[in-house]
Amino acid sequence: MNEHVLAKSIKAKNYFIVAGLVLFFAGFLICELGGMDSIVYCIYPWAISFYYVWLSVILLIIGIIYNGTEIVITDKRAYGKSLFGKLVDLPLDSISAVGSFWPKGVSISTSSGRVSFSFIKNRNEIHKCVSDLLIERQSRNGTNTIIQNEYSRSDADELKKFRELLDTGVITQEEFDAKKKKLLGL
Repeated sequence: MNEHVLAKSIKAKNYFIVAGLVLFFAGFLICELGGMDSIVYCIYPWAISFYYVWLSVILLIIGIIYNGTEIVITDKRAYGKSLFGKLVDLPLDSISAVGSFWPKGVSISTSSGRVSFSFIKNRNEIHKCVSDLLIERQSRNGTNTIIQNEYSRSDADELKKFRELLDTGVITQEEFDAKKKKLLGL
């Protein structure tokens, strides 16, 4: 199976992790500037540093969840790791739509659901690549439908047409019988 890579994600900076680390160290800095000797005193519920530390932990968790996403688009499929490190392999025929969202994310929809990839620096390139593949597939399927509709006459329709020609006297009984045998494979 020869497939060509059309686009590959580039990880963007995960600002949740950066903000979490800044807040975490800000909490410790407030403790030191406040004259408290130990982190035990900083985790007192009404202390400002308490909120900094817990907010930083929440931001770090969110950052870790979103950090591992990556996607590769080929001429046959889209695959990679989505949120929580879930491995994804989507054939192009199953993809129905593509979208983008904050923070620098791309979502790919299929009939069975939506898969999201976050913190992608080149999300516009990924979005355009998938969108172009969908448009190409639609235009290719549209021409096939027209061709099939033009040439899809059944044997019964052909036989009916020749019967009408026989009834109006345009062809003879022998010509009709010959066409009938040919259509029915006799």
